[in-house]
Order: sequence, then structure tokens, then C-alpha cells
Amino acid sequence: MSRARANGLVVLLWLGLAASLVLFQAVPQNVVAPPRPTPEPPAPTTQKAEAPVQLPAPPRLEAAAAAPAPPPDAPAPPAPKVVKPLKPAPAPTKPLPAPKAKVVEALKPTPTPAPKPEPKPEAAPAPKVVQALAPAPAPSPVETAAPPMPETITVAEPEAKEGRTLLRLLEHGSGPEIELAWPETSAGRARLFRHLRACQGMELAVMDAAGELLRNGAPWRPNLDRYSGFLRRPSGQLQPEERRLVQFGGQAVRLFPRQVDALLLGGLHALIGADYGRLAVIHGRYRLDGGKVLIDQVTGDGRSFPGRIDLSPAARGCGHGLT
Repeated sequence: MSRARANGLVVLLWLGLAASLVLFQAVPQNVVAPPRPTPEPPAPTTQKAEAPVQLPAPPRLEAAAAAPAPPPDAPAPPAPKVVKPLKPAPAPTKPLPAPKAKVVEALKPTPTPAPKPEPKPEAAPAPKVVQALAPAPAPSPVETAAPPMPETITVAEPEAKEGRTLLRLLEHGSGPEIELAWPETSAGRARLFRHLRACQGMELAVMDAAGELLRNGAPWRPNLDRYSGFLRRPSGQLQPEERRLVQFGGQAVRLFPRQVDALLLGGLHALIGADYGRLAVIHGRYRLDGGKVLIDQVTGDGRSFPGRIDLSPAARGCGHGLT
């Protein structure tokens, strides 16, 4: 049989096979599928139920019929190559040596440079210790030096003679004006008043407007050889005796023996010195000290002249006087 005839027979066989497949699909097949047995409920299990797996439907024959038949003289398709699985590599009989671990030497820590010592601050100068001065101990009463007493001038005969000369000048209106203050307290004034009356020979009188002296309301002319013409006019509060005298009118005055005023003026001249005649006003103060009548706190025209004058030599036989 020729090769062309053989190919024709193959084609006819393919065609007949395709026609039978078509007819088989066209005729309805009354095939009743047997009922499936009801599956028994699965035994309770702790596992979850598995979902049924549905396989895909087989491909229809139309696709196979649609494929064109190979020509009779087409060469047969090459047989598929059979790929043999690779043999597993034989396990090594000796274990491979473990790779040596690289020894990484730890880096040595970089030595930290020692901190430079900070410059020491200059030491502050030590504060000066000022030792407090201990208070001076209070001197005992025995050690306390009494303030120096002012010089007391006791008028001797030369000073008394100079004083009598100054008294005559004063009586004629020549020389400084002299003012003598009495003690500030009334008791001190009363004590001095009694002493001057009893021991220094002080006399009281009243001067009228005409300059005439009166005693007990009658004119009185004192003996100027005995009494000084240096009259004192008291100011301020009068003593009781003086108040009784002036009730008849006039100005109360006080008179001293000439010896007392000579001692007073001679002592002031000795205390002040050569400036006595150039002064306009001399101030002094009476002081009664242990029965002695003293004149201190002497100033002349604002200048101070320390010292005091003792008038006790002119006392009239009363001892230390009245206190």
C-alpha cells in the first residue's frame, strides 16, 4: 500500500471518530445516578471539619475535535525527553572543619589624658583681725583724781590796799561795772543772806526817787569811813526782811563794810590782771562753801578767768558763819 493511501485511511478514521463523538453528545442520555448514601455524622473531634474539595470538570471533546488532524505524511512528534532526577550529593564521610573564628582583638582604650590641674586661685588675703580694745577699767573711787580746784585767791594786805584804791575810783564812777549773782535756789539764797547779814556786816536800806537812803522810813546817812559806797541793788525775789523795808516805797539796796569790798576788788584785780581797768563789765557768782563766802565763775567782757576769791578774812568774829 502506498504512503498516500495510508494517509487517506488515517484521515478517514479521524473523521469517523469525530462524527461519532458528535452524535454521542447530541443524544440525551437518561442516566439516573444512584442516590448517595447519607453519610453518618462524623464523630465529635476536637479538630475543625475539612471543606470538600471540588475537582475541575474534564475538558470537552469539542476542543479535541476542533484541533486539526495532522497530515498523513506529518512526522511523528518527538518523544518527550525523560529527565532523570539528580542524585543527591553523597554525604561527606568526614565533617568539614569548622571555619576558624576570626579573633578580633578588642581595641585598647585610648588612655584619657589626665586633666590639667586648674590653676589654684590666689588665696584671698586673710582678713586683718582687729582686736577690740578692752574698755578701760573704771577707776576706783580711790584712784579717781578729783578735778583740780580753781585757784583760790586769799587777799593779803597788798591786794587789800589795791582794792581800797579801786573802791574809791568806783565810788566816783570810774572802773568796770560789777555784777554778782546769787544762788539759783531759794534755799541757797536764804542761807547766803543770813550769812552775809551775820558774818560779813551786810546792811539793808531803801533808796527813794531822789537817791536818798531810808531806814525804817527815816532818812539815813551811812558813815562812808565804815561803809562802802558800792551799793548793790537786788533783782528778782527779795528776802522777807527786804520786803518789809520796801513796803514804804523805794528800791531795796545792800551795803557792805569797806574792808569787804576792798577784798572783793583787790581779789578781782589779782585774778584778772592788767586787763582789769580795760573791761566794761565783770560778772561773778557768790558761793557759800563750809562757812566761807567765795566769788567764782568770774568773766570779763565774755572772757573767763578761772579761780575764786575768798572773802572770809573780812568776816566779823562769827567763826565759820551761819549755815
